[in-house]
Amino acid sequence: MQHICRGARRSSIRFSTRQVRAVPWRLLGGMGLWLGLVGAVQAQANWVPDPSFTATVGNNVLAIAPWVDGERVVIGGAFTTVSGVPHSRLARLNLNANGALDASCAPAPGPNGVVYALAVRGWDSKMLIGGGFSQVDGVARSGIARLHDDCTLDGTFDPGTGTNSVVWAVRMQGLNQVLIGGDFTEVDGVARNHIARLNADGSLDGTFNPDVDGVVNSLAVQADGKILIGGSFNLVGGVVRRNIARLNADGTLDATFAPASASAVSSIALLPGGEVLRAGFPFGGVDAVVRLNAADGASDPAFVPGTGPNGAVRAMALQADGKILIGGDFTEVDGVARNRIARLNADGSLDGTFDPGTGADDLVYALALHSDGTVLLGGRFTQVNGQPGTARLARLVPSPAIGPGGPQAIPVDAPWALALLSALLGVAGWRRARRDHY
Repeated sequence: MQHICRGARRSSIRFSTRQVRAVPWRLLGGMGLWLGLVGAVQAQANWVPDPSFTATVGNNVLAIAPWVDGERVVIGGAFTTVSGVPHSRLARLNLNANGALDASCAPAPGPNGVVYALAVRGWDSKMLIGGGFSQVDGVARSGIARLHDDCTLDGTFDPGTGTNSVVWAVRMQGLNQVLIGGDFTEVDGVARNHIARLNADGSLDGTFNPDVDGVVNSLAVQADGKILIGGSFNLVGGVVRRNIARLNADGTLDATFAPASASAVSSIALLPGGEVLRAGFPFGGVDAVVRLNAADGASDPAFVPGTGPNGAVRAMALQADGKILIGGDFTEVDGVARNRIARLNADGSLDGTFDPGTGADDLVYALALHSDGTVLLGGRFTQVNGQPGTARLARLVPSPAIGPGGPQAIPVDAPWALALLSALLGVAGWRRARRDHY
């Protein structure tokens, strides 16, 4: 895969049989958004499961994170087998080999409980996992752990007794600090209500204590270091903030960001212009997906999803053209049938050119975009578009195939600087599961 800086001469790569302007799996400025700059792919009206993607997963997939090389992907969840091979709640797959297991990721034996959150540290290929486990590789690790490149426990990251309940969200802040959100009220025996920050060695950062009175499901870090949190809470630091808030880098409440009350928030994404997308449950006339202004958190009236999804949105992925993939447990979007996966235009309206047919037959918890424009989804479903062999993890491709057979030369002029910065800062991570995931 070839990456070209902004302003550099154009060059070409040869990639599969689809003509696509490609941007690698990446995050925008550490904000937790996978970008895929879709060219010819975006005009297709039907998206179907890729029959060549052969990975099979024995239980729910709750988190997906791209590996630093852009060719592999890490999945976490409740499974104990992948493609018939024992893998305890964590595995790495080779996308260029149609989802084959990466044998170099060999947990020994891995976490003993569900993995809900993943974050890959690009500069040294270590990964953080959060969830409902109490041990990793037979060593005590409650709720949070760090793994080596080979998926074995990194013993140099020691959070002591860890969290006293589930970790739903993990995010890197800078090179070494780790943000965690969840159901917990203690970290290493010290009171920390639902959000905490850990140092490079896993110890609790005693200077960071936002004090949130309810569950934190989602975290996002702005380029200026400020932190967005979403979940099911009413107070942050004793100040009313219902289900979404922004913290200063030191953990104090950012009083300038005061959005209207929201229903429970399951996912937060940051747009290139600084605006905030929040997703969750439609309730009381509030849409499941809302765009907020960066300055004060007010709802953006230019984002008009109509009646929007008729159920919860649990995952989002942003394309570079501004379109938004959403997954969850809805069956309609703005009155049009869309079973648990859909795509919105940049203004929030339903993108009718993305039609997944009958969609997923049960909840979608995780989404990610690959550089060729294809879509990965993970969840609790047993079939996608009625196709067997798509249980819990599937890859969607446009149908019919684009262009003539044989490899195509693809011009690449997409900037990669932000992708590299994100990798160096180790901010890779994807969506984390909610309490009612299975």
